[in-house]
Amino acid sequence: MRRRTSLRKSLAMAGAGAAAVLLCLLVGSTAGAQKLPGKITWIVPFGLGGGTGTSALVLAPKLEKKLEGHGVKEVKVVSLPGAGGTVGTKRLYGSPADGSVIGSMLPAGGLAQSAVRDVGFDLSRFTYLAKITTAPRFLFVKGDSPIRTLDQLIAEGKKRPLKVSSVGPASAGSFVLANIIDKTGIQVKDVTGYKSGRTLVVAVARGDVDTTIKTTGGVITFIKSGEVRGLVQLSSEKDKDPFFPDVPSAESLGRKDLMPGGILYILVAAPPKVPQAIADVLSNAVHQVIIESKTELESKAQVIHSPATGKQTTMLVNNLIKDYGDLIALYKKQQKQ
Repeated sequence: MRRRTSLRKSLAMAGAGAAAVLLCLLVGSTAGAQKLPGKITWIVPFGLGGGTGTSALVLAPKLEKKLEGHGVKEVKVVSLPGAGGTVGTKRLYGSPADGSVIGSMLPAGGLAQSAVRDVGFDLSRFTYLAKITTAPRFLFVKGDSPIRTLDQLIAEGKKRPLKVSSVGPASAGSFVLANIIDKTGIQVKDVTGYKSGRTLVVAVARGDVDTTIKTTGGVITFIKSGEVRGLVQLSSEKDKDPFFPDVPSAESLGRKDLMPGGILYILVAAPPKVPQAIADVLSNAVHQVIIESKTELESKAQVIHSPATGKQTTMLVNNLIKDYGDLIALYKKQQKQ
């Protein structure tokens, strides 16, 4: 009997000891977690109705939950549109480097604006956290346009100036167009003043212009309704929009020379000089919620699900900066002529 009582006590003590060790491990794990600010502001440098804004609205609540163990209580999306996205991007650049501010970014827009003015930020210095999407730009025409192919568009553009809707004289699309003009010899008339990518496509659907350069993000309903039609995706076969396989890539048409600048990236970044420990936590969390949100990003934000890590995104931006150097030089040369 004594032996049985002793055994019970021994087992109880062993159980208590194991529980104590487990509690210490749990407490130690929580205590050792990298703390972040209680509130994180997610800046979107455009309106919230397009693919960039909607993707942030989809991801923010999931990121908030993912970072609860790091002391985060709220991830709030804030829209700061203006100047082709540079207003919000500049605010992100000058924000505290403590993990309290992150932002969506379309780097091509910043590179485009920097060609004609001081935008107040250096794209090479941001702390890149992840990539949400890789989206090819399309050349769109009106649904019932007699122009059915890229070759026909080029032939028409050699007869007369094609009207092209644009958000401004130095938008990312302007540099893509500069390359198309250089490689095909077409004539164009930029019709500027449109406030968003969506309105560019509305102008095509109404017949106000002949064509525009735009991704499918935010305008899929116009394509599915037949109001506009894609002639070509300015991409390789690998980077084609999987939702529109029937629209040929520039590569498949033997026009790889039209591909420079043809891809739009939506990235997530933080200000320069964020401490590595904080950057790692943010990057891992953002990347994970992007991976987990494929269905919602494709259905609600209408963007192609194409996640990449912070390190991969940094390399992508560095390559993009080099590529845009040639496009900017070409654009400036055409402006002088």
